[in-house]
Amino acid sequence: MDRAEANRSLRMRSVPGDRLPLHCTGVGKAILSQLPEEHMRAILGSAPLHRFSEHTLVEPEDVIREARRAKEQGYGVDRDEYEVGLTCYAMPLRLPGSDFAGAVSISGPSARMRDPETKERFLELLSQASREAMRAMQAYEPNQKTLSVEVSSASS
Repeated sequence: MDRAEANRSLRMRSVPGDRLPLHCTGVGKAILSQLPEEHMRAILGSAPLHRFSEHTLVEPEDVIREARRAKEQGYGVDRDEYEVGLTCYAMPLRLPGSDFAGAVSISGPSARMRDPETKERFLELLSQASREAMRAMQAYEPNQKTLSVEVSSASS
């Protein structure tokens, strides 16, 4: 997909296509939330997972519990788990009548992202981006070379 960068001096660098761990990222939890529990267990295993920060969930059972919460609330959250000072909210993309298709996310400095009003505003923008991405995926024709989705950038 793509990304939009903030116009503030403190920014997160992300590269579309980067591979990040499932157990400690918002996108990872959004993805896990769409899987049956036996698939989550197979992916996570039973041994402690890699710790990226003091907030990283390293026990597979804790990650599964967090993925269940993500499914209930409709979005996954990374609270300083992958990188201290960074919070991410992510929503799964699911096409009607099909399997899981991906996720959209918004990340930023934890101090800004956790403010209740800011969080609600970002979750609404994320929901809008999710709907737009799903509409674009439904309209996509296999012979097209690119899939483009426009999302408005939010500055906090």
